[in-house]
Amino acid sequence: MCSTLALGLFSAGASLMQGMAQADAIRAQSEAQARAQEANARIAQQKAHDAIERGGQDELALRRNIAQQKGHNRAAMASAGIDIDSGSAQDIQNASIQESEHDAAAIRFNAARERWGYITQSENLLEQAAMSRANGDSAANNALFGGLVNFGQGLAGMYYNNMGSSPLTQQNNYPSWVNTFGPEHSRRNGRRF
Repeated sequence: MCSTLALGLFSAGASLMQGMAQADAIRAQSEAQARAQEANARIAQQKAHDAIERGGQDELALRRNIAQQKGHNRAAMASAGIDIDSGSAQDIQNASIQESEHDAAAIRFNAARERWGYITQSENLLEQAAMSRANGDSAANNALFGGLVNFGQGLAGMYYNNMGSSPLTQQNNYPSWVNTFGPEHSRRNGRRF
């Protein structure tokens, strides 16, 4: 009987330990996943910053190129004897400046849109990291609870095996005083509840 009790305790304890180990493994896995998502969020934030930097550099390069082209065109028109500050020459220069500003605005807009995409990605990854941790905690708690339930069932099974019966399998095995107030007693005495 002692060896049966020891075996039962060992089995119940093993169930509890298994639940604890499973809970630890689940938490570790969800934490690793959350950290990877946070690292990816930081990368997306860096890309967002880089998008604006690159946009600014592209706009600056465009403006330098335009200024060089404008200077070259003015020199070419002046060497051809055209009055560069009036008439058609002035209109051509103004149209060129206006088109250049549209190009610069497109560069800024595209950089801002790219930045927004990376910021959105970063925020989503941070949300996913928080959800990974929450889901991991929930699953770990469920595993631990399952281990506790198995532990309790093992102890209850040992107790009832040593006692010889379980309350679930007993047939009306109540103390004698319970039967004096039960349905059997009331039928014998003609009372109804």
